[in-house]
Amino acid sequence: MKLPELREQCEMGLTVRYVVEDKDTGCTLVVLEGDMSIPVYHCHRYFEIGGNWMQSYDAQNVGIGHVWKWLEDPRAI
Repeated sequence: MKLPELREQCEMGLTVRYVVEDKDTGCTLVVLEGDMSIPVYHCHRYFEIGGNWMQSYDAQNVGIGHVWKWLEDPRAI
């Protein structure tokens, strides 16, 4: 699956707030915001393995503090 198709499926119903394409690792990091009365964020990491794009939902329904930590050191929280 190509990255745009995968992102469309994984990010449905969420608002993209920030995208980082890390040229060193080949990963794309995406910060998304949920549609709720209190801001909650989701951290998705996309990476390619054998020509196919995969996703990792590193953090779901977290506050902005977790987002900043994740952007400094992207890994599952």
